[in-house]
Amino acid sequence: MDPRKVLVFRTVARAGSLSAAARELGWSQPAVSQQLAALEREVGVPLFVRSSRGVTPTEAGRLLLRRADAVAGELHMAGEELASLAELRGGRVRLVAFPSAAATVAPAALKLLAADHPEVEVGQIFELGGLSQVAWPDHCVQGSPGAAFHPDLRTDADLIIRKGFRREIDSYSAFFENDHATPTGLHGYLSERGITAITLVGLATDFCVNYSALDGAKLDYDVTVIEHLSRGIDLDGSLGAARQAMRDAGVVLG
Repeated sequence: MDPRKVLVFRTVARAGSLSAAARELGWSQPAVSQQLAALEREVGVPLFVRSSRGVTPTEAGRLLLRRADAVAGELHMAGEELASLAELRGGRVRLVAFPSAAATVAPAALKLLAADHPEVEVGQIFELGGLSQVAWPDHCVQGSPGAAFHPDLRTDADLIIRKGFRREIDSYSAFFENDHATPTGLHGYLSERGITAITLVGLATDFCVNYSALDGAKLDYDVTVIEHLSRGIDLDGSLGAARQAMRDAGVVLG
């Protein structure tokens, strides 16, 4: 079904006559009539009852009008989103840089972009330490509210793992740094105590939780991720990809 004909039909139904719809569309009345006739041939039923006073939708026309309103709404939203992208009022920019530029030119450029277009999300990917890494905004800074535990959370843990303190390499997984070689010590701790099943929650589902779940599955743990106690970032579809990767690895998503 041609969306353009559906939108013409919607205009006619809202206007109540072919002549009024033609004026609103800036078309000739015969052109509007041809569009309606073509649409009625396509759907195989009359969409309007025509009279000297104008047009009234049939039952089929009323059904189509409900759908046509939804189509018009979606197209309007699409137009607004495209305009936001064109005018840098939204969307996401991915910046890939070699190490020297990532350390010198890129930070200043990103600062200017953030100041002039705060609604635009920026994801920077660069090579550091031989690894492709993402330059995330500052987060979970020690001593800041963003790094604080919830006041109702028990923090009398038996073990505290030190991770994410090496400037040259990121650290998502609870088991390994992002080089997939440097262990955090968690696996040894769990193995010594005969623990074979782990449950994961937290931030972010598609990065730290995902990396931890996949490493746990590779180390032969029975892994469960509780999704409603986790939250994803979804960077270019990363959330869906992470869910699929975890399922493929045998992780239970609960």
